[in-house]
Amino acid sequence: MNKAGLFWTMVIVVFLASCSRKTVPAATNTSNTLPTSKTDPRVGPKHQKDSIVLAPQIEVKGDTAVIAATTNTSNVYSKTFTVVDSHGRLLLDPEKTPSDISPDWIALKNIRSFTPNQAQTMASRFNTVPPRVIYVPANMVKTGKKGSYYIYSKKFWYWKKDDGLFYLDTNYYQ
Repeated sequence: MNKAGLFWTMVIVVFLASCSRKTVPAATNTSNTLPTSKTDPRVGPKHQKDSIVLAPQIEVKGDTAVIAATTNTSNVYSKTFTVVDSHGRLLLDPEKTPSDISPDWIALKNIRSFTPNQAQTMASRFNTVPPRVIYVPANMVKTGKKGSYYIYSKKFWYWKKDDGLFYLDTNYYQ
């Protein structure tokens, strides 16, 4: 067989192979273009704002107990929340500070953001950049040999410091 015959044989084989494939796209629902499914990868998790629950104050008068929520009670938080985010922004309001922490406001305001290299490294390893400082309620804290800790998003370890707040373990960004 010569070269021209081999060339035309290959062209015919490629043509027949390409024509035998089904090119009709699968039927899709085009009436709604927005993702509504909970399993759709474009739909992210719904974040709820942390709720502030005021502790009720009980006043006893004779045989009846009256429960009244007053403004002089301390704030009780039931969820973790970010105090200083990954960009170094302070997100905690001094008036709404939980009673079980005593933060150094000047030190919190001076916490810097992650460097671009640190943020890029964490984003590539963990697909997210965690906050620098978080608040954790007492019922969610775990205690180990090195101290009190909390595991944030099942990935990041935060350690409790003297002010009552939890700081990201330095092994993640140094």
